[in-house]
Amino acid sequence: MDLWEKQITDIIAEAKAQKEGYANKWLRDVKKYDKVCIFGAGAHGMAWYHILKSLDLQVEYFCDNNEAKWGTYIVDHVMCVSPEQCKEESAALAIIIAVQKYSQIYEQVLQWSKPSDIFIASINRISFVVNYEYMGNASKLDTLYERIMKVMNLYEDEKSKAVCCQTLRRWLLDEEAQIDFHGESYFYTEYIDLSPRECLVDAGAFDGDTIQSFIEVTKNQFERIYAFEMDKRNFKALKDKLGSQDSIELYPIGLSDQKNIGYYDSNFHSTVLSDQGTEQCETDCLDHVLENKTVTMIKMDIEGSEKKALKGAETIIREQKPKLAICIYHSADDFLDIPIYLKELNPEYKIFIRHHSTSESETVCYAY
Repeated sequence: MDLWEKQITDIIAEAKAQKEGYANKWLRDVKKYDKVCIFGAGAHGMAWYHILKSLDLQVEYFCDNNEAKWGTYIVDHVMCVSPEQCKEESAALAIIIAVQKYSQIYEQVLQWSKPSDIFIASINRISFVVNYEYMGNASKLDTLYERIMKVMNLYEDEKSKAVCCQTLRRWLLDEEAQIDFHGESYFYTEYIDLSPRECLVDAGAFDGDTIQSFIEVTKNQFERIYAFEMDKRNFKALKDKLGSQDSIELYPIGLSDQKNIGYYDSNFHSTVLSDQGTEQCETDCLDHVLENKTVTMIKMDIEGSEKKALKGAETIIREQKPKLAICIYHSADDFLDIPIYLKELNPEYKIFIRHHSTSESETVCYAY
């Protein structure tokens, strides 16, 4: 048994020894209340709304300091109220603070609620969901062990194996466990070499921030950029910033495994395809949109749609073997399945992962 296998074995054994994970305890305490309010009607609050809904916990309403949101429906006809109204209804009310920097909001809510009535929604949402699903279930933990070991055997280096072990510890034992930070993402890792002839696909181009980094690191020496952004607001910002450059092609569509009409809720930084979404967009597969075009690198950060988009790019990946930088932090399944899928698509790939933030987000799977 090598060092990394022992670490994985020890984490799973420690998880099995615990009767209850932190997620289940947190949720059980919240469910004691008659009503639940999420304080924070932004992307983090909406993400937590969907998590709680999937775990059969009904949210009564949102609360936010932004007056423009008061009296409006945030999601599923759940309304946003003012802090004053939340204060008036605080009896038997659990208040879940779902903002990234929560200390100031916590002090605000303390003016009308007891500390025991206030709950902090972790920024490590995926860890919470995994913890809830696996802790207390020995059979599932055994399955997780097998999946982790399978993907660990693909990695090219020790840094990747360390990130994998640290991520597993955060999932199961400690939601604040440290994951090694490896600096800026996509174009700055030791195995990714860029030439003046790069043809980059930026899937999830947002407002062009990643493209600007690419232009900077290549010193504006590249062949082509194909930028895909389905969110109308983000696409406008992208077009305003980069639309005048002949070497950059912009596509207002979401990448998937087929041509279709999709729906999403516009969350600015984290726009997610969803059947319940209120905005409409076109989706298509990369093999169709860029048929007969050269692709030398693909970057994907598309909020959990990566596996479908990769399936829609199978021909390009098999025939052209572009360098890949694929986000795998949106779910445990992505973290475990995507590296294996890439190796299956093209066995010549060498696979490694890097983590690029101080939270659970920005873990990227690279293939070259």
